[in-house]
Order: sequence, then C-alpha cells, then structure tokens
Amino acid sequence: MGASKKPLFLFAHGAGALSSHPWMVRWAESLKATGEVVSFDYPYLAEGRKRPDPLLKLIEAHRAALEKVRRSHPSPVVLIGKSTGGRVGCHVALQEAVPAVVCRGYPLCGGGDRTKLRDKVLRELSTPILFVQGTRDSLCLLEVLARMCGEMGAVNELHVFEGGDHSLLVTKTLLKASGETQTEVDLRSVGIIRKFIAAHAAVTHACFLRTLATHFLRSASGMKLMIRSGTIFARHAAASARSPADSTADPDNRQTHRSRPLYPAGQLRQPSSLRWAESALPPSTVFPKVPSDLHRA
Repeated sequence: MGASKKPLFLFAHGAGALSSHPWMVRWAESLKATGEVVSFDYPYLAEGRKRPDPLLKLIEAHRAALEKVRRSHPSPVVLIGKSTGGRVGCHVALQEAVPAVVCRGYPLCGGGDRTKLRDKVLRELSTPILFVQGTRDSLCLLEVLARMCGEMGAVNELHVFEGGDHSLLVTKTLLKASGETQTEVDLRSVGIIRKFIAAHAAVTHACFLRTLATHFLRSASGMKLMIRSGTIFARHAAASARSPADSTADPDNRQTHRSRPLYPAGQLRQPSSLRWAESALPPSTVFPKVPSDLHRA
C-alpha cells in the first residue's frame, strides 16, 4: 500500500446498532484522518429486524457492500468492523482479496458463552489483522485471544485498553485517574490503526497480492490456466523421458523443474505482538511474545 495512497475503510456495524448510531458516526469521523470511510448496514437491521441473519447471509451482504465500494473507489479497501462487523469481515477476507482487517471488540465468545469460541476463522486467515479490545469486554477472553494470536498464521497485533468495555468505553474512574477524556482514548485507538497499516504496508501489500493470486487460482479462469500449464508440463516430461540422451548430453544446460511456493516459508509471517494501549494506566508495555498471564493495573 503506497504511502501516497490512503486506504478506504469499509466500516461494518455491530449486531444491534445501525451505521447511523452515534458511536458509529463518531468513529467514522475519527477514521477520516487516516483514510476515506464508507459505512453500510446489514439488511436485517435496515429492514427493522433485531435478530441477525445467519452468518452466510451476513457474509453475502458484506461482500456486496465491498463490491459496490470497489466499483467507485480505486483505493485499497481495509475491512473494519465493530464486534459482529469485524467477525464477518474476517470471513469475507477468506473469500475476497483485501489488504487488512481491523476488529474493534472481536466477539470471541459466542453470546458471551466461553465454551463457544469463534476462533476457526482466525486460524484460517492469511490477511493481516489488528484486534483492538477492552479489558472489560465480556464477549472476549483476552487470555484466549492472546494465545490465539500467537498461533495464527496471519500477521496480527492485539492492543488492549485498560478499563474498556465491548465498545471500548473506559470507566469514568480510570479516565479521571489517567487525566484523559473518552475522545482522547478514541483518538489513541485511531492512531493504533494508522500505525498498524503503516508498519505493515509492505507485508500487507505482499499478502494482498498472494491472496489475490490464491483467489484467481481458485476461480474458473485460474483452474483452466493450471490445467493448461499441467498439460504442457506433462507433455514436456513425456518428451524428456522418451529421449534421455538429450537430457544428459550437457549437464550444465540441463533444466530441472521444481515446484516452489510463491513466497518462502515464513517470509510473510511476522511474530504477533500484544500491546497495551499507551495511557497513564497502565504504562505502555510491549510483549515480544504472548505472555502466559496478562498484566492488569
């Protein structure tokens, strides 16, 4: 993602509030300092229904919003979402080539049930992902998410806000103790998002190209190309087998056909990190490895 080209954020809301909700509007405005923001609504809420649609329908609606924004905006599209919007964005990233995903309050525990972890999609991701969580979030076990980050194959970061709830709203007591306002906390969170995208720009672009290539090879055109390439290779191998003298006449000019990955193993994978958001309570701490115990002030 070039430094001169700002990303576009496709902003998805949570399960219970439309994009017109004051929280969503405030956050959309804050993100505009980093890139253009386009919000959308899932059909069930737009139609006045409270119960979320099944996951497959949510993914379909999310992909439709992504396709629409791509037709009118040339910028790279980063998927960002609150709670459910972030979770669905992760599933979309498995099917669509996007440079990054940002989850604000990832709902790791389905319905708050600690036995129903929504971790499968995280293990399957290859797109760089940023988690921004609060320590009072009842829908996410931070210890489990931190361990998950260490096991994921995708480039990832986990930033934790002390005292923040599922909407990253910090308690008044902690705000008073730190000398901050909620607006300042929100702006720090936006700064974390901006730094993540900037820090992983090269890796993000490489992962984007790799994901794009993967999606192409899974498509009908990609399959035809693979079949054609395999046929040509098989014909070449058969011809070489029929004339072994030709293949050994000049050892220096002999060609060896080997399959190799597009990127060397581990080249794109970087160690995940758990970072406490910078604030007076607690002081900023960066863990190079996922700790066995999370420090809380």
